[in-house]
Amino acid sequence: EQINSMWFFSTFLANVMGKMLSSLPFGNTMMGLNAYTALFISIVAVAMYLFFVNVVKIPRWIALLGEMLAISLCWCPTTILYNYMTYCYFNLAIIALYYGLVREKRWSMFLAGILLGMNVLVRFPNLAEAALVLSLWYYGFLQRKRIKDILQETGICILGYLTGIGS
Repeated sequence: EQINSMWFFSTFLANVMGKMLSSLPFGNTMMGLNAYTALFISIVAVAMYLFFVNVVKIPRWIALLGEMLAISLCWCPTTILYNYMTYCYFNLAIIALYYGLVREKRWSMFLAGILLGMNVLVRFPNLAEAALVLSLWYYGFLQRKRIKDILQETGICILGYLTGIGS
């Protein structure tokens, strides 16, 4: 009720998530809120570990060391939700986009678009992350895909993006 409208809309989804987490048991305490918000780091770490080990086929010990290093570099307090929600949505979008491109699953490209669109609602400057869609064109060029297929994949991803923003 007292937040400036510029901050309210530019970090809308982070504000909604913060309100929801603070209404959970012990969410009104700093320790409880830190535990809840740290789940975003955990989600990203587990998702990326599983992605690197199962999809990219990096040895488990290298993926584990990489994730431990990444977690140890999380210097920002976890309660600044718009940072960690941004990392979460962006990394999940990368996984979905990679899966969609390599395994040719168009629903996964749509999901990547939704995640990137929702990420704009976490923090408005995340609008620039829509440039990740350009990776579709680069991958299509490397795989020598037809322009028609590249444009269809781009359209699917953009439709997901608009769905995510519209949600």
